[in-house]
Amino acid sequence: MPYEELDSWKACHALVLATHRAVTGRDEDHDVLDQLCFTAIRSAAKLAYGSGTQNRKMFLLSSERAAGYLSEFAYILSLAKAMNLLSKSVCAELDALR
Repeated sequence: MPYEELDSWKACHALVLATHRAVTGRDEDHDVLDQLCFTAIRSAAKLAYGSGTQNRKMFLLSSERAAGYLSEFAYILSLAKAMNLLSKSVCAELDALR
């Protein structure tokens, strides 16, 4: 199945776009915000990769890795919130998408 048809990819892609909107143009700690974007992108990219292999075992492995990136995203988001890099409402929106 093409990755564009996967509900999980659509959700990750929405997270990538929302994260990008949330961090673009901010003057705060770029390392944390860049890592937040990176993990969001990697989650969607892993699903796309797994779908493209057309191998069930590779797709499952890629899905597990995507889930790992989403867990990493949750931690970095909580860090950004604790460091006051993003507002509570933005963090809540991104966490709901995750």
